[in-house]
Amino acid sequence: MAEVLQEVEVADVGISPVKSMGFLHGVEALCFDEEGLFGDREFMLVEAETGKFISQRQDPILTQFEIGQRDDGVVFLKYRALGKESEYYLHTIEETDENTMDVAVHTWRGKGVDQGDGAAHWASEILGRDVKIVRRSENHPRFVNNNPDIGKVGFADGYQLLVASQASVDRVNDWLDEADEEPVSASQFRAGLLLGQGIEAFGEDTIGSLKLCVGGLELVLERTKACDRCIIIDTDQDTGERKMVDGRLATPLMKVLKANGRSGRNVGNGDKRGTFFGQNFRIVMPEDMEPGTTINLQTGATLQAAITEFPNWVPLDRK
Repeated sequence: MAEVLQEVEVADVGISPVKSMGFLHGVEALCFDEEGLFGDREFMLVEAETGKFISQRQDPILTQFEIGQRDDGVVFLKYRALGKESEYYLHTIEETDENTMDVAVHTWRGKGVDQGDGAAHWASEILGRDVKIVRRSENHPRFVNNNPDIGKVGFADGYQLLVASQASVDRVNDWLDEADEEPVSASQFRAGLLLGQGIEAFGEDTIGSLKLCVGGLELVLERTKACDRCIIIDTDQDTGERKMVDGRLATPLMKVLKANGRSGRNVGNGDKRGTFFGQNFRIVMPEDMEPGTTINLQTGATLQAAITEFPNWVPLDRK
């Protein structure tokens, strides 16, 4: 069966300038440079001694860091919890051999640029242990799947852009209602690109690619693998709280996803198993794009979706 083309509308776009902290929804646009980078996961918190990344998975306190971005691009962090209130501006520190350090995101090992003692002290005071804030290295870039031909990526878990749809969020809320659980907003899933009109619930699973044409240039987003979810989707993004029932951790979102057939294994990509919501996409920039220019993907834009016959994952009860 040949791919079917259809138009889909962009419902929302957002970024997380600092990995696992607050997510900026409703930004004006995702501004892709000629390398496909757009300011997402540019920074992250790491353990000072090991360089290992710090995540909401183990430290839900990260939800209490609000993130903003000035017109000049400077990222600022605000912490408001437990009677404390403070803020810090991340003025980018120039990369040198002396301030480049070893860092790790899951199985990836690479380099990050230490953003200085001031940033480290501010974050360490809040977390109660020695941590550092690092920025992605330009001299030692990270590549998707360690493959320079696929493209550069910041400190995301692995891929450049997470795509979901409002229809899928609405369907999950129907399941939550049936289970007598509270509804959630799309922000709970932290997708950089949220699709709106033109796509049904979980239709993102069968989108092979998305295209946007701007000023004669073509931005292409290619599907890579289904996004397997973790405890973060059951962490309140406003409070950092996780639901407890009879003294035990409850995970209502994961529970309804599993109960409604969203557990499976990726086809290819190591056949990894998981409970899926959303799709990871890679970014393909036009070869004739001028350095220093950007392609902007805005809310309300119309994308051309190439629909495939099958999704890229199968339920666990299928072979």
